[in-house]
This record gives sequence, C-alpha cells and structure tokens, in this order.
Amino acid sequence: MASTLEDVCLPINLDAFVLNEAVCDSGGSRIAPITMPNYVSLRLQNNLIQHDILPHVDLHNSQPSLANPRISKTFSNPTQFTTIDRSRLGVYLHWTIPRAYRSAASQASSTDPGSAATTKSNPKFPLVPNRWLIVRILRDWTPKTANPDRATAWVIESDRLRKIETLDSSVDIETDVTPFVAYSNDATNNADLLNNQAENYIGLRTTLAAWNGEQKVDRVPLTVMNSSNPVFADYAIHNPNVFSTKDNFQYGTDSFNNPLYLDTATCDYFVAGWHSSMGDDPLGVVANPNAPASIRSRLSHLFCAAPTNSDGKDDKHTTDTQTVSGNNDGGATRLICHAARYSVAFTSGKAAIKPKTPADDYANYFSPNLDMEPVSVGTTPLDAVLAFFQAHKGDDSFESAMFGDDDTVQTAKTLMQIQELLYATEDDYDQRVKAADLIYSHNFQRSGGGFVWHYNKQKGDNEPPAIPSDSEKVVLASLNEYQSAWDAADRKLDQLRWALFSEFFKYVSDPTNDANRMPLYTSRIPLLRNEAIALQAEQATLQGNMDKITGGADPTKAQMPLKKVSNGAFYKRTDPSLCLAGIDAGWDPEFLSGSTPTRFVHQISGPGHGDTSLTKGTLANVLSRLPSDLNDTVSKLLTEASGGYQDALALHGHKIWDRQPFQPQFVEWEGVYYHIADDQWQIALTQTALSDSNHTQVTYINPNDLSKLDAKTGPLSDQRHISGRMLVLPQPIFVLDAVVSQVLGAALPGDLPDDLQTDAQKNALKTGVKKLKFISGQLTGLTDALLTMANGQHVKPNVRPQGQNPIPMTAATRTVAKALSIEDNDFVLMGDQTGRTPYGTLTDFENVNSNPFKGVQHGQFAITKLTIVDKFGQAICYPFPKQTMGRTPRVVDPTATPDFIHPCLSEQLLPSLLSDGKTLNTVYTPAQTHDLATKSGYPMTPFIQLTPAINQEARINLSFVEPQSGHGDPRTTWSIRGDWENPIFGWVIVNYADSSLQFFNGEGIFYTALEYGGPKGIIQSNSFLPFEPPADPGKYIKPQLDALIKQMTAGGEAGRAYFHALWDLIRRAISSMPFPPSDYAQYANAIVGKPLALTNVGLSLELAQPAWWKQSTMPSPLAVPDKATVDPLRTDAMKQLSNYPFPVKMGDADRSFDGVVAYWDATDQRTGDAQNPFGSIYTYFPADKDDGVRKEIAPDNFPRLYPFFTDPAAYTAGTGFIEASIAQMTTKTVLIDPYTPVHVYSGILPIASLQLPAWTMQQAMKNMTAFFTMGPILLTKDVPKLWDSTSPLTPSTWMQAQSNTSTNNSVAPISLPIAGQRGLWQWLQPYAVAPTPPLSPPNNGVSAAAAPVDLTTHYNALEVSNEDGKLRLDPAPYTFVEGFLQLAAPLVNVPSPPKPNDNVAVAGG
Repeated sequence: MASTLEDVCLPINLDAFVLNEAVCDSGGSRIAPITMPNYVSLRLQNNLIQHDILPHVDLHNSQPSLANPRISKTFSNPTQFTTIDRSRLGVYLHWTIPRAYRSAASQASSTDPGSAATTKSNPKFPLVPNRWLIVRILRDWTPKTANPDRATAWVIESDRLRKIETLDSSVDIETDVTPFVAYSNDATNNADLLNNQAENYIGLRTTLAAWNGEQKVDRVPLTVMNSSNPVFADYAIHNPNVFSTKDNFQYGTDSFNNPLYLDTATCDYFVAGWHSSMGDDPLGVVANPNAPASIRSRLSHLFCAAPTNSDGKDDKHTTDTQTVSGNNDGGATRLICHAARYSVAFTSGKAAIKPKTPADDYANYFSPNLDMEPVSVGTTPLDAVLAFFQAHKGDDSFESAMFGDDDTVQTAKTLMQIQELLYATEDDYDQRVKAADLIYSHNFQRSGGGFVWHYNKQKGDNEPPAIPSDSEKVVLASLNEYQSAWDAADRKLDQLRWALFSEFFKYVSDPTNDANRMPLYTSRIPLLRNEAIALQAEQATLQGNMDKITGGADPTKAQMPLKKVSNGAFYKRTDPSLCLAGIDAGWDPEFLSGSTPTRFVHQISGPGHGDTSLTKGTLANVLSRLPSDLNDTVSKLLTEASGGYQDALALHGHKIWDRQPFQPQFVEWEGVYYHIADDQWQIALTQTALSDSNHTQVTYINPNDLSKLDAKTGPLSDQRHISGRMLVLPQPIFVLDAVVSQVLGAALPGDLPDDLQTDAQKNALKTGVKKLKFISGQLTGLTDALLTMANGQHVKPNVRPQGQNPIPMTAATRTVAKALSIEDNDFVLMGDQTGRTPYGTLTDFENVNSNPFKGVQHGQFAITKLTIVDKFGQAICYPFPKQTMGRTPRVVDPTATPDFIHPCLSEQLLPSLLSDGKTLNTVYTPAQTHDLATKSGYPMTPFIQLTPAINQEARINLSFVEPQSGHGDPRTTWSIRGDWENPIFGWVIVNYADSSLQFFNGEGIFYTALEYGGPKGIIQSNSFLPFEPPADPGKYIKPQLDALIKQMTAGGEAGRAYFHALWDLIRRAISSMPFPPSDYAQYANAIVGKPLALTNVGLSLELAQPAWWKQSTMPSPLAVPDKATVDPLRTDAMKQLSNYPFPVKMGDADRSFDGVVAYWDATDQRTGDAQNPFGSIYTYFPADKDDGVRKEIAPDNFPRLYPFFTDPAAYTAGTGFIEASIAQMTTKTVLIDPYTPVHVYSGILPIASLQLPAWTMQQAMKNMTAFFTMGPILLTKDVPKLWDSTSPLTPSTWMQAQSNTSTNNSVAPISLPIAGQRGLWQWLQPYAVAPTPPLSPPNNGVSAAAAPVDLTTHYNALEVSNEDGKLRLDPAPYTFVEGFLQLAAPLVNVPSPPKPNDNVAVAGG
C-alpha cells in the first residue's frame, strides 16, 4: 500500500547500559543474575508447575563478579566461578515502546450489562513495531591494533519465532533470544501445547548487510501484553533482540577462531523501528475512507502531537499531488519510531571503570545512619508522599540530599501547608473535614454493584416523579427482584468459576496427588459444577422474565417507561501503597506527557559537525535492503544522527550519554503479618493530626498492650511470612502535580499561605513538584495471601486470544479429565476467572500456623526486605543479602525479633497509642525493634496497622424504608420506598414564639402542636386545628407519628421529660446546622425556623459474593461428606463471617454537612424484632445532666452490622429475594435536617450517604404555613360574631388568599401592628358552633333543643391590616379576641399563588 502522506517520525527513548566487571564489583547497588520466565512450569506436571513463572530475584551471589552468573562461566562444580564470560560484557540497549501501543481496545462480548454472557472476552492491544534497525557508530576504541567496522548495522526481527532445537551453539539463550508463549490457534488439537512452551523463543538479530528482507518463516503477532509476562516490554533482561539488544564489541576472531573483543569503546547508537506490514501500522490504514480523520486527530489518539513549525503552527507538507494543511489530511502513511544515544563509553578488563549510576546514590539512602529508610507507606500514593514529608518535617538536610535540590525543602514545606487543600476544593471548615474523610475513601477498590430499574415517565422540573399505576408497581417490583437476583447470581458465578479452577490447580500442583488425596478434589468438583449449572439456568430464567418486561433487545416493547441505572458499588480495601523517595521513575518526560512531538520527513534536520563519512556504507545498505516505502525516511533519520549530538534535537529522541540509566521496573518485598484477635480491637473516635479542626474519625484501636499478650496465643503465635512483587508506577508525582495545579487554579488568595500569593510563587511550586522523585506501587498480594491465594503468572487451562473468549486447551483437559472426572464444559465454565491461584500445597502450615486463612484482616504488618530492580537488572536490596555459602536458615522462633524496615507511615496506618498517649502499641516493644526518636519527632515503627477489614467486596446499603405492619409489632416488616413514594412520615418545627413543637405529616399538612402547660404538664392542640379535619384523618397520619406524640402526652413527669428532651436537642442541633439554601425563603414557614424530617432508614452490610474459604491443602481439609450438596468449608466460612459484628456510626455532630439530629431503634438485624418504637433517643446533643431520655451516640452503642449474602439459588425466579435482603437490615427511625445527607461511618468501607429527594421537601414546604397563638388582643372593631359556614378554613384557604397580596386597611376586620409591613397576614378566628339540629325530635321524645349540645370549634380566616400605631380614640365597644395569627405568604419574594389542589388535605405551620 502506498503512502499518500509523508511518513511521520515518532521519537522514542533509547537507554544504554554498560556492563563490565567493575559494575558488578563496586558500589551499593547490585547486578541481578538473569532470571528468565520459567515456562517449563507451565507444564501440568506436579513436580514442575509453579504459582508464578517469574522467580524472585536472588542477589546472594551477585558479588564478586566472578560469582555472578550474569557474567561468569560455570564449570562442573556449581560453586566454582573462575572466568568472566566476555560475550556478556558490553553495552545493552533498550528502547521504550511508545504509549500508542500500550492502550487496549475493549472487546466486550455483550453490550448489555445485564446479559447472561458467561465470559468476557480479552481486551485487544495493537501490534507493536516488529522491525528495528540498530546502527553503532564507533568514535574511539582500544586496542588500537584492532580494526573494527566504524559503523555496524543490525536488523532485529522481534516477531521471529524459533524452536530451541533450531538454535545453533552460538546463540546465548539468556541474552540473544527471548522465551515466549506462542499460540497458533491450536488449543483444541495440540495435546503438547503446554509442553512446547519452554521450547519457543522469539527475536532474531542479523547484520543489515546479510539481511534478506521479509521471509516466510514462523512469526508471532507481537504486542506488549501477549507474552504472559507483565514486565516483558520494559524489562530488558526479558526481551533480548525483541525490544533490546547486546553489543559486546566483538570485531573478529583469532587464529584459533576465538572471538576478539574491544577493551574500550566510545560510540553513538541509532535505532529506527517500523511495522513489517503497513496494515499493522496505526497510520497505515484509514479507518473510514469516506470520512477520514485528520492526521492531527489520529496522532492525538496515539498520545502524539501533530508536526508543527518552529512557530507552533501546523506544518505544510507534500502529498503525491499537492500541498495540504497537516490538520486536515486523512490519508494513509507510515509511523517510524526512532532514537539516538551519543558518546556511550564502554570499558572492560583491567581498564574497567564503573560508570556513575543513580542506583548507587539511591542505595546509600538505605543506611543504618538514617532514622528511617527512604520508604513511606500510605493508603494511596499521594497519601504516602505526604506521609514522607510529614515524617521528615524539619529535617532539611536529609530532604535536600535525597532529592538533589535545595528548592525541594521549600517545596515540601509548602505542600505541608496546603496538604488539606490537596484533598479539598475550598478552605472552609466543612471542606477540610470532608477532605480528611475523602482520604479514608480513597483506599478502596470499587467493583460493580449491579443495576436497578426505575419508572421513567417524565414530569415537570421540581415535581415528584410520576406515579406508576398499581399494576405497573407490581411489575416494576418483580423486575427489580429479577435484576437483583440476576446480579447476585452473576457475582456468585464468578466465585464458582474460580473455585472450579482452584480445584483443578490444586490437583495439578499437588506433589502427592495420589489415591489418598484424590477425594479432596473429586468430592468438590461435582458440587461446584452442579451449583454453577443450576445458577446459570436460574440466570437464564431471570433474564427471560426481565426481557418480557423490558422488551429485551427491543426497548420499544417494554411494558412501561423504564430506566436502568447502576446500583451502589461494592468495595474492598486496597493493599497499602509503598512509596520510595529520592528515586526517579526514569521514564522519559515526552513519553509521560501524552503529547510526544512528531515530525514529517522534510522536517528532519541535517547531521551535526561530527564525521558523517562513517555511515556511507550503512546508508547504502539502508536504501538497498529496507522496504522501498520507508528506506528514504530511515536513511534521512540516520543521516541526521551521523554527525553527533545536536542540542536542537533533544526533544526528538536524541540524547547524550553521561551515566548509567536507572529505571525501576518492579519491587519485590517480603514481610510478616501478625494477626491480632478480634477481641483486641475496639471501635473508637480519634482525632486526626491532618487537620487543625479537631474533628474525629471512626477507627479501630487496640486498648491492650499488644507486646504483653501471651506469645503462645497472641499475635506472635498467629503470624504469616508473605512476599510479593509490585510493578513500579510513576503516578505519585503525576497525581500530586495535577492536584497542585487544580488547587492553585481554584483556591482564592485568602485560602493560600503568604508564599503562594503571586503567579511566580505558584509557578515555582509547580516546578518544584515536578522535580520531586518518587515511585510507588501497591503491596499487591497481601490481602490475597491472607485468603490463602497467590498472585503471579501461571498455567491456565484456557487460552485467551486477543479479542476472543477463552478456549479450553486439549493439553489441559486431557491431563485431568480422567483423574478428576472434569469435563470440557467445566473449563468453559471457568472462563476468565483464573487470575489467582489457590495456595494448595504451596506452603505447609501444619506446624507453623493452624489457621492461615483470614476472612477478615485485623493485625499489623512489617516489611522485612525490599529489592528494587531496574530495566537492566540493577538492584537495590535492603537489607543487603549474604552470600549463599554459610547462609543461615530462616529463624522459626516466633519470639525472635526479625530485622524490619522502618517506613514513614501515614496517619491511617500508624498503630494506636498506649495509655501514656505517646507510645505506639505494637506487637514488639520499641526497644525490641530499635525504634529511636527521629529528628522530626515523627513516630517511628516498622508496624503498619491493618485495622479490621473484610477481605472481599462488600457495601453498606442505605435506604429509606417504611413499616408494612404496625410499628412496634414484633412482626414488623419493611419495604424500600420507591422513587415516587415520600419517605418522610412527619415534620417537626420548633415554634419559639409559642414555645411549642409543631408536627406535620410527610406532605407538610399540619397535625398538632405540643407546648408546656396544663394539668399534665403538656398541652396538645386538637388535631388539625385551626383547620378543618380531613374526611379520613388516618389516611394522612402514620402510626409512627402518633406513637412519637403519645410518648410526650402520656402524662406525668415522663411525658414532660421526653418533650423537654426532644425540644432541647432540636434547639441545640439547629444552632450547629448550616443555613438552609436561599430558596427556602420563598416558603411561608421560613419565618418560624428550619423544619426537621422524621423518616426510617434501613442499613445493612452486604457481601458481593458468599464468604471465601480456605484454599490451602496442607494440612489436608476434610473431604466432603457423602450426599452433601455444599462443601462444609464454604458453609463454615460463611457462618464465621456472618457472625462478625461491625459497628457503624450514623451521623456526626462535628460535620455540619451531616443531617442526623437523633435516631430511635426500630428493628435489629440479628433478631428482626421491633424495638420500643420511641424509647431512648440517641443523639449527638445530650443533656448537661442525664435526663433519662437521651443517650449520647458513642462507640459502645453504635449499631452493629453483620455481613450477609442473599443466595439467589434459594429463591425460585427471584421471588422473595429482595424481601430476604431487607430482612437483614437494621432499621432506625431518624430525625434529620432535610437539606443535608445522612452519613454512615464504618471504618471498614467508604463513607455511605443517603439524602432525601428534593421534591419531598418542595412539596411539604408548599403546604406548610406559619401561625402563632395570640391573645387576648383588644380590638376597637369587633370580628364577625357568627361562623361563616360558607368560608370554612380549609387547607387551600390560605393558599388562595395569596392571590390578593394587597390589604385594604379600611375594610380589613382586624388591624395589628406588623413590623416591617411585609408578607400577607391572616387572623384565624375561632367560633364555638353547635351541630345542625335534626328535622324531627329523637325517638326518646326529648326535643333537640332540650338535649345537651356539644359545641365544636371552627375557624374563619380574616384579613389583617397594618395598624399604624397612631394615638386615637375609636368609639366603643372594644372587643378582646384570641386566635391564631397566620403568615399566608412569604415575607420576601412572594410567589404567584399555586392552584388549589384537590389532593392537598390540610396545611399548617
């Protein structure tokens, strides 16, 4: 395919590493021996299979160089290393694959999240450039007698596949070829597929002069991710002659045919890469020829910037026929990667000199002379960075030395000044508290929580949702029942799929899988298979039922308007993040920027001032041997590099070499986990040191001295040695840089410290942040190890081709089919749930730990070893390893104190304090672990506090609920309120003018008022007065509201005390609440005060899947009993986890953005029984002295939640599924500020919140009015003497009066002095009215007139005019009146009157 555009030149990073004897022998860093992926362990042989094909780096024999197998030769005696392998010395080159090839396209198997697809297909990564030209230009060398080629060129075929038997003796299988997992679409018919993997190698280097171009040979489709090796693309040791190569400076042979090598050399290197097929080139194919994307757009998707001129404008470039603007053309072209590295100096033998390397500088930071190692641990990378600065606050010399820049000290100080702003967007108290809360929420991994369906009939803005018909409600409830059961089944199926794989892997990796141990596996596999198949069938039924309602693939056939939205997510606490300070990530800035500059061919520069004649022969070979559609571009790029380094080309891949690179790829860690029993933990409220606001956080503490617990039963007796590998990521500074820029752009000047007021000061901080050196990664595998699961690259029974579903391998199925009675469909069922392996026989716990499995973690973890490994195998290890000879075995005495690393710990990971308030409570005493005071005074300890957390996904459910039977009845059940249902059953307002509590129903209809006085101590107004009662009062008043009122009107001191307690706590709460939003002023009741809402909240702790269970088989678990349907290991684990109580805190007085004022117990999760509906009041606003009513919310009375999982298999077609889940709820009746959400703090999961829908408040506020008891008032004019039955005081009367906002003072029957003369006021005048007499006397002969008459009170609304207050003498008689003064319209922003609504029964204030 011919190009229609000039080729695009993309610069990449080229690193050169010099390896000689001195590099191995000197300095604090070590050179790691070569450890290649062990693909032999992919074979399904129990003596070969491993949990991870990537062995940990072993540095015990890394020094001296004669002992390092990386560069030494071994003979018959494995312990005798005598000579250096000169072919291994030289310059190792590695080129970084651009970001364009590191992003995958999703290949979802179904576009419907609710479909019943059994597997999810693999994401698809683009093919990488598979041809690379490497040119070495030799500038100087010794011995001078040698006559090497001044320019040497090689071509690397990265995708060339060869079998081990085809490699000749000259091939070094560790440095010349790359072991590779090769798949040729033969998974179903190649029984030796796994056995052959150890024989596959890719990568071939040929001199350019001998290269014959493209040949029809075996090749592999090469991406950065299809090697079964996560560090394949960037770890040069694992990709020789694929993305790296070795130049050992051989220049010929002697008379005995032994190779000759240069002793020293100074040279330049040039690299260019391309795709062998234009169809694989990301710019070689136009996706949509009819509407081609511009070159600018296409390059942007490749994280590249379009070529520009020096003025930054779009370049003009030439096509085959015309010149067009670069940002408008959409033709095909080629993408050529290129780089050059100049003045690389190599020495060897007696002349060997170790080049300067950052690795040695970093190794010096791990010194016994330092208070702490340059390591910090936090919940997130950002948290760990800030913890490091906090720990070294005041230690300026250390920070300056570590980061190599005096400005870093000021940068650190400034960051500590604004650390809260890094989490908060504003500087007020609430935002700072929210910031601290946010930190707690960042260390959780999120997973999907399923879906929920909503009725989707639209109504106007600010109106309640449309109400479905009764039949639609039934159908919608069924639909959500089906969906909830389907989602739970899907999550459980994932667990069962993995469990099937687990039994397969445990069997094939068991060294003693003889007849005696076979029942361990054969008894479990049928149970898992049958359960999974049944669950799939249930899922299919549920999906069919849903499709009938939703229309399935055709939503137009849905039975009602529906909307599908995501349900609440599940969360699992992430493993802590380890951050290493002072270490540069090593990634090229252009690579990380996301907009790497590119050039067209005509923009390629001329050569520098060096000798360019050296490459003439190579240029000729380039033109003659490279493909014709790109040889011109490559030759121009080589010409550009042939004259030496040019400063102007620094941004285009040209760099000078002056030291060894150091780009860490992974960190291997080891540590000890000490499990602290659950009875040694207490929930507590502790203040955070992060903020000056003195607010508290919910956390767990250890009240007892852990170091004094019995060694035979305490933490020392329940410990685990755990190791793992974390991939190094450069994100801490990325995140910090982005957040700092956001804060500086959004914060007001008053929010920032004095030294951040000018643009220059802000820019200096941004520059300083970019100079910080941090790398980080998670301690991945810590939690999995506690579940007796392992992480790593391992054999899987299915092949996952890119963009396709997993395919079972015959090599796996035939191996175990007969022994395990496992079927091909079982492997299909496993799908993609094969990422982790079970421990199986990995560790024998029989004499070490009787219970290694921890479904809930709560303990302390200490790091004992760190090994940092860079792309060329440079390693920093602490503590330094000893040589193999004479090495002592691991200490097995649990009371012996290991050597620990002392990281800087973030606040959340610091152990709690002992009673002295200053000593950290740890499993070993500070004296045992040598925890001396630091210069900064920061607490020093090796122990990372892992407070209680469930080791699997869970969520806190929060819902508004309503009782379905009488409140207080032990048989009370609850239902979750729908979108259209008002969850509020009552409103409470403190009327300070009357010293009363006014109660309204959920719609804002006035019900009654309570005030001090009367013979019982409390006076209750007649229900609904002064308004006419509705025809059916029970329709409007919930039993719960009546029950609360009766608690205060029962008479006696108890009633008065309850009334006073409620009054007082509301008074105290309102004073600490935030002001209501400004639109609240438009409602008439705004003059009285903020109303508080009464509602019911259900909360529960739900697991995403059933509890995990023990996966180790040493010692052997019991076999499954005959006729059992479920593995007892699973049921026991679920029982144990479901009995774990987790206290939670509802609301918080310190957080004014939280709405909880008080709550009452309703029902308990454990018993399901209703509590005394309105007994003790739990509140954050207790009495100064115990009043017998209020209980201050404290840790000892926090609600307890117990984990549960509702098994969909127990409910046919989902019937009863939601009801069973609701039954697990603990329910509270809550008094809340309606404008702020309810929060639940657990310490084990992110903060959960729940807020009332806006329409519930708007609807109620419209119906509320403010009125006050007044009188007796002396009037100079009498009111009407008789009740006007034609104008009764109904709920809509006062709303209709708003249509007349002007008052005629001469006509109004009542004049009162109203301050401000604002609003629309009415006088509600009571009348004693006799019943209408019957038409005939009663049957007893007594006339109606003579019978006793029960008078009833009715009211008329009278217009009120404003009394001017002038002195005058109005004629008598004067009249005393008593009644209510009502504000019938707001004092400000009088709205247009609402239309009378027949649905409104009564209104009140």
